[in-house]
Amino acid sequence: MKRFYTLALASLTMLSASATVFNRAHMAPRANYTALAAEKSMSVTGTRALRAPARIATDAETVEGLDIWNCYGMLNNAFNGQLSLEVSIKVDDAATGAITIDLEGYTLSATFDAETGTLSIPTMQKLGTDEDGDYYFYTKSFANDDEMADGFNGAANAVGTWNGTSISFDPDEVWAIGDPDQESLGWYILSCENVFTTDNSVAFEGKFNDNLVYPAFNEGKENTEITDVTVTTNGGSIYTVKDPLQAIYKVLEIDGVSPDLEIDASDPENVVVPAASTGLGNGSNLYLYFNEAWWCDNFGGELDDALRCTMTVDEDHNVTITFPYHSTTLWLYPTNDGFYYGSTFESKLTFRDPDAPITNGVKAISADSNAPVRFYNLQGMEVSNPQAVSFVIRVQGSQAVKEIAK
Repeated sequence: MKRFYTLALASLTMLSASATVFNRAHMAPRANYTALAAEKSMSVTGTRALRAPARIATDAETVEGLDIWNCYGMLNNAFNGQLSLEVSIKVDDAATGAITIDLEGYTLSATFDAETGTLSIPTMQKLGTDEDGDYYFYTKSFANDDEMADGFNGAANAVGTWNGTSISFDPDEVWAIGDPDQESLGWYILSCENVFTTDNSVAFEGKFNDNLVYPAFNEGKENTEITDVTVTTNGGSIYTVKDPLQAIYKVLEIDGVSPDLEIDASDPENVVVPAASTGLGNGSNLYLYFNEAWWCDNFGGELDDALRCTMTVDEDHNVTITFPYHSTTLWLYPTNDGFYYGSTFESKLTFRDPDAPITNGVKAISADSNAPVRFYNLQGMEVSNPQAVSFVIRVQGSQAVKEIAK
């Protein structure tokens, strides 16, 4: 059972979601769940997935189409957890394979061998100078599953292999942007599981009223503002909401873009919100948020039906994802000092996905075989007195029929 505390915001700060404007930050535990598992005396498997991509020959121009940098961010700020960031690759000389890589504003020189399908990024490249001195791109290795040896201790090149659709690097190789001789200052980037891939996502225009975290950061007030958001998907049932926390950023006068919100709607009756960054912290910690379904999936326990987030899709493929009262929780990470109710009011996300399977809300309706006749609207809400000439779902026993009310 989670413990809930009063949320103190006296020292609330913005932890930017854009790597190009980070201050140097310090390392967070490798897996987001490490501190939480320790409190609950549970064994948690790391999030890394081992990859052994085959090498496939291709031409240098092919890799120019890669525009997404997937990685596991290891810093105690918004650059934390599983991330999808921007990468830009430009071929400078096709004959020699010389290329230039832009990683979220950091420019690297590299080479691509078309015959072996390998991309090599030389380490110890100087990338710039800040108030603390020069900073570099270099690689590091793990001394064990959670700790790294100090300084630059990687190979002369970070080498990735082309598998026909993406370039994958050694998932245990850590990329660092900082000063290997002054790591106490922190890093701009610290990541493993680095993969370059292509954005094949489809984008939809959506509407969102954020009460997932808004009340916690605004004196418990309800957010009534509906903001325009972009919702993307690569197909299937995983959706990503871009800049979901616009309303609270506006209230807090934060000039920045909030981190993405990922939603797993594989089960429309039990939508999962994995732990995501708010981009907000108290100077040394970051506020993450997640829903109860994610908690139960990872750490056990029975999910209260009243806290289930659900998705309905009408006949026009209009999608509504509903986040009920108290369905999401804030988590102060990595110190794990406490959990706080985030959703003290209902939130809703709406958008149109032409490929989303129609639900009509019927799946959420259940009835005993001896139950009287009951009516529901197309969103699955019970209607006591249906309006004439309106579509309703008529439920009696185990039978549900769509009809026009008279």
